[in-house]
Amino acid sequence: LAPSLSLVTLAALAAATDLIAPVNPERLAVNGLGTFLGWVDDFRREDVITAPLLGVLITKADLGADGQPRTRVGRESLEALQASGLPLFKTIVPRRVGVEDQVGDRLVVGDRGAAPAVFQAYEQFVGEVLTLTKQEASHAR
Repeated sequence: LAPSLSLVTLAALAAATDLIAPVNPERLAVNGLGTFLGWVDDFRREDVITAPLLGVLITKADLGADGQPRTRVGRESLEALQASGLPLFKTIVPRRVGVEDQVGDRLVVGDRGAAPAVFQAYEQFVGEVLTLTKQEASHAR
């Protein structure tokens, strides 16, 4: 087993029907995603994991008002993900400093007083997942 993959994590991956890989648009996180997906491929060859990668969800993105990354590292990481050939969700979850405070206040996405941009992003993401899984289900019949 890889050092950061516990048996519980492996069991969850083995039981999954689809995989969603969240990643921050940062160099280490993008490199870590590649390592993780390599492990998934190793376990696929051993028939431990059979679920396809539904997509990669970009989270905690430091975006400007134009919706583009505000930092060079953010831009480079986003470009690397786009060039990777991996299936990317259209939704990009923005980073909001207030979200960390919300966790301390025990607020969750959608609660009154929670960051609306984050709520809207996750709402859009859920719609994408539902659309993709419905398409998969109709192709399986």
